Amino acid sequence: MLCKFLILVLVYLSYGCNADKRITNEYTYKANAVSEAAEQMTVYWNADKLIGGQKFRILTMPADVAPVTTNQQFVVINKLKPMKSYEFTVFLIKGNLQTPIAYTRGQVLLKDSKPRCQFKCGGSIGPEYTYVLKAVREGPEQISLSLRNTHRSLGSGQRILLKTIPPDVPIIITDKYRIEVDRLKPSTLYTFMAYIRYQNGTLKRNPVRSMTTTFPPDDDILSDLTATVVSHDRIDLQWTETKAANRELLTYIIECHSHPGISYTTRESKYSIQNLSSETDYRFTVRSTKANVHFYPGAPLVSARTWSKGRPDFCLQCVMCTRIFSR
Repeated sequence: MLCKFLILVLVYLSYGCNADKRITNEYTYKANAVSEAAEQMTVYWNADKLIGGQKFRILTMPADVAPVTTNQQFVVINKLKPMKSYEFTVFLIKGNLQTPIAYTRGQVLLKDSKPRCQFKCGGSIGPEYTYVLKAVREGPEQISLSLRNTHRSLGSGQRILLKTIPPDVPIIITDKYRIEVDRLKPSTLYTFMAYIRYQNGTLKRNPVRSMTTTFPPDDDILSDLTATVVSHDRIDLQWTETKAANRELLTYIIECHSHPGISYTTRESKYSIQNLSSETDYRFTVRSTKANVHFYPGAPLVSARTWSKGRPDFCLQCVMCTRIFSR
């Protein structure tokens, strides 16, 4: 009997009175739990590296409900017992491996009761709680969002729950006030709604909204590429400019497939290639690059043959080729 008592004391000292220290040391991220309705608990967690593409499992103790699996950074757990305290552990799922990453605990509201808010998050909102959400389109698939307060700086204890319409982006919970949203559809109108969560977890009911339309898709395929033989050592290339969605100035890379050592860079839609060998077949491709130096897909190819040295330069001939696209 004495041994059992000592074991219980040791367990309490390790996991009871040092619970907060255990939580801080053993879990990578922080989670929060808030009851916004009777028999219901909202559990949410946040980390930049957890935005998009992950899968989570939430374990509730006592086990009054079954574990919940989600690909969001929050979950609403129903059918909990009012005024009962619960512990929630968040697991990150990777294949068959489940790693605990966050822990929190909370108490469920009584029926017909409302959550208390430690800030002015009720019906009357003073000027210090007026927020503005701004959406700026950065490209055909990317929008930059920024949230600011019109009266003062945002507090470090506040987090944002971001919803997107249409729901091409998973719901995001973050404490960052500048967010880059990508993998969007070109030429699409998006509405973004930012809900403010206060330090005690209470969700501000009225979201701030912003909407914008993504740029149209880039016209990334070069067209009408032609090669004109001007002399025994010169070939002129010309093409129709590609159109970047955000009107950035594109760079074109000219490569010679028949002679790998020949390559050129230009921002014009034409280029004169000189000091070539006479009576030689040349095959050129022209590709456009994005601002991040990555190539757009697709590259037309053109072929031409330089003249012999004895041929007069005034006898010009435009040599057209069939465009070949490599994808």
